[in-house]
Amino acid sequence: MNKLLIISLLTFLKWNHAQAIQPTVMDTCKIPNIFTPNGDGINDTFIIPCIHFSNNESEIRIFNEWGDELYQATPYGNSWDGTFHHKPLPDGTYYYCFRNGKNLEFQKGFITLYR
Repeated sequence: MNKLLIISLLTFLKWNHAQAIQPTVMDTCKIPNIFTPNGDGINDTFIIPCIHFSNNESEIRIFNEWGDELYQATPYGNSWDGTFHHKPLPDGTYYYCFRNGKNLEFQKGFITLYR
């Protein structure tokens, strides 16, 4: 899992002894907000870079502007190509819920599909 690691600096105590502070790990993933499935072999699928393929618990759901679910995958293998029932979806904004493990919170956002 790709995680943002925030490390606190050492705190120096009164007698010059250093005390390490436990790092805090944030379970966030920077997800792109555009992809271009136009068949040129570049950026043709919605790729979430923090997915580890050994993780079988990632999950994604893609919705249109009316809340209709267009795509769902568990685990997600970076394979959505902007289609619904094997037909290309029109250019536009779509919405996703993604989590990189079943015990993690969903990240929610939007993706612009531009062919």
